[in-house]
Amino acid sequence: MKNLHSYKGLLSILFLLIVSLSCNNDFEVNAPFKDIPVVHGILSKSDANHYIRLERAFAEPGVDAFQLAKDPDKLYYPETTTVRLIDIDGSGNEQQYDLVRVKGEDEGIYREEGVFVSAPNYLYKLQGDQIDLNPNHTYVLEIDRGGGLPLVTAQTKIVGDMVLSAPNQFSDFISFDPSIPTFLSLRDEPQNAKIFDFLFTIRVTERRTDNNETNEKVVEWLAISESPKSTNVQLDGIDFFSFMAGSFDANPLIVRRIAGIDLKVTAAGPDLKAFRDVLKANQGITGAEDNIPNYSNLSEGLGLFTSRNFVEVKDLFLPANSLDSLIKNSLTRDLNFVK
Repeated sequence: MKNLHSYKGLLSILFLLIVSLSCNNDFEVNAPFKDIPVVHGILSKSDANHYIRLERAFAEPGVDAFQLAKDPDKLYYPETTTVRLIDIDGSGNEQQYDLVRVKGEDEGIYREEGVFVSAPNYLYKLQGDQIDLNPNHTYVLEIDRGGGLPLVTAQTKIVGDMVLSAPNQFSDFISFDPSIPTFLSLRDEPQNAKIFDFLFTIRVTERRTDNNETNEKVVEWLAISESPKSTNVQLDGIDFFSFMAGSFDANPLIVRRIAGIDLKVTAAGPDLKAFRDVLKANQGITGAEDNIPNYSNLSEGLGLFTSRNFVEVKDLFLPANSLDSLIKNSLTRDLNFVK
């Protein structure tokens, strides 16, 4: 996982833990079965519903790890498992919410075909209208697997609401100049946030001059990744033109226009920052991109329970001076952008 935008990468790392632990040759051949919970939970005020993924890793002698990953009865805990969210306010008062086990595919959440069984894709759900996530409260995740196993617990604070000030929700334009920086900013640093991503989604209409066929190409530009601040963040203007040059092929038969630009700022809490810091430290030692970080904020097992939030502004366009630069700049002039 390279950035906050790539939460799928975090899931991949956590899932890899299941197989890596199952394949570990260090345990004794006659060692007893060991139950290791693996949790992925990211709460967000911007989500309509909240989901917790709970699975388990194994150290089971004589059983192939990939066989275990395809068996839902091994991968998932039984229906008797209880997953609960506890909301604790500043006075210590508690409100408890029991999550319901659902099939992700029934929620429009599908698991890609691969090492793990794709269906059923069990998740634990709490409807968004049942709880009002509050940045001033503490949220405790509590998992009871039964069978006399210890409770699995973790806690997090909620990343607060965010308001974009540059550009703001009333902006029509985002300016890029090869020679001067572009400034991006939230109005205030949101509560409980530690790192920020600034992601542009750029929509471009392409028309072929030989047959007038048109299509829209969409590219995503992670302009700033894991910034420690979100106010008055500076972006080199030339970076936009470099990105565009690397995202489109020069073709004299294709004419292009900017159809719109969206900016999404995502903020994440300290636990995800710690996870990323450990991952980068491990990579610095080994140089391995797929090195598994030894980090978890669970009382038992492996995984993450944390928070994120986002704010976005849509349908921005380039002002005349930026569009002129896109058309004439040496990096992008062969891409045939027009007004």
